[in-house]
Order: sequence, then structure tokens, then C-alpha cells
Amino acid sequence: MRISTRRPRTANTVCRGIALSLAAMALIGATAAPAPAVDSARPAARHSALAATTCDPHSGTHVYYSPRGWSSANARLCVEVLQRADGSKALKADVYADLTYFWGGAWYSDCSQEKCYVDTNGFRVRKNGGVHTTWDTYSSVTGNSVHATATGNVESGHYQVSIVLNKHGGYWADFNQDRRDDKIHIGLLQVEVDVP
Repeated sequence: MRISTRRPRTANTVCRGIALSLAAMALIGATAAPAPAVDSARPAARHSALAATTCDPHSGTHVYYSPRGWSSANARLCVEVLQRADGSKALKADVYADLTYFWGGAWYSDCSQEKCYVDTNGFRVRKNGGVHTTWDTYSSVTGNSVHATATGNVESGHYQVSIVLNKHGGYWADFNQDRRDDKIHIGLLQVEVDVP
């Protein structure tokens, strides 16, 4: 056992040290050069949110399973109303899914080591109950998460945005010749938003 001859710090010693540090910082701050002015030549933001992001009422709580229940996806769809710098409006739709597989009594992250891909027919967008249009999506699988997104120009009105996804691949893909446990049909996710 080593015995120290150093005196223990008291609360008074610590307080003096803090006071000296604060005084030094104040002195340095008072003599520092002023911060440079913001560059007004910088371009304006590409767009800003007009309203809070709206998500599917079941988002983050609804789990989709493969036909035999060995793979799952917890999916959510969110839509954001945007206003661009030129005054035009847009909807940005994002769908996310966290993927897992079941083995040995526990759920594990799927697609982190195994190859997965997602297919979709795009986001279906319908204005005021009229005919729907389809927006192409960009989708990716990173680790055990799927993300598909699209942004499209819109005018004022009431919109319904929906999507259906299918996940393929993952842990069970190599073990099932009938491929029933590597596919998850992520059913209709839908959000309604108003564009001012």
C-alpha cells in the first residue's frame, strides 16, 4: 500500500481554482478578436419546413413478418411539407424499416452481414381524392435499416401519400430454397397531409 504525503483538496481549494480559471477565461475573451460577420453572399437554404412532419399513425409500432414469422420489419412512413427558396411547395416522403431475424429464441439485426434489397413501386400520391400519381423512390439498405425517399412538387391541397415495400434477402435467404422467410411484404403505409 502506498501512502501519500499530499494534502487532500478541500472545497475551498477547489473553489479558488475554479474562480481563477473563470477570471482567466474572461480576460482572454475580453481581448479576443470579434467574431467575423456572417457572409451575406451565402445562398439561402434550398427549402424550409412549412409544417411538422406527419407520420403514419402506426409508424414505429406496426411490425410486418415474413410468411413463417422468422424475419420482421418495423416500418414507418413520414411526410414533410416543404417550401422552397423560390416559393414553390414540395412534399418529402420517407419510409424507414428496421429489419430483424429470429434464431435460437432471440431477435437479431438482419441485413447487417447478409445482402438485402428492397423493391417498391414508388410512393403513390393523391391530391384531394383524385387520381394518384407515382413518384420514383431512392431506396437503400444500411446495416439493418431500410430507407426509401422521394420529393415532389405540389400545390396547395389535401394529399394522401402511401407506399408498399418488399424486403428480400437477409439471414434466412441462404437456408430456404422456397425463399419464404427472406421476403417481408411491408403492407400499405399511408399518411394524409394538408399543404397550405
